[in-house]
Amino acid sequence: MTPFLLMKIETVVEQSDDDKSLESDGFNFAFVNKFWYLIKDEVRIMFDQFHRNETILKGMLVYFVVLISKVNSSMELKDYRPIFLLACVINQ
Repeated sequence: MTPFLLMKIETVVEQSDDDKSLESDGFNFAFVNKFWYLIKDEVRIMFDQFHRNETILKGMLVYFVVLISKVNSSMELKDYRPIFLLACVINQ
């Protein structure tokens, strides 16, 4: 099996709908496209490691849900806004 080519990854990112987001955290493909020049090397490393090890990093499967209060003196669940925090992939 051949490794993923950066050109192919970039094509998928460029062709993705900017308004789509997997979670309600506000980071959609518009964010990815805007900052692609900063994150493309890390994304490439992630794909290379996936190809080499044939496994997804545990950090890719971790996220946290944090409740942020929308009002003072929150008393009910409806008074909170859920924020999803996805673990980052860091190359060490």
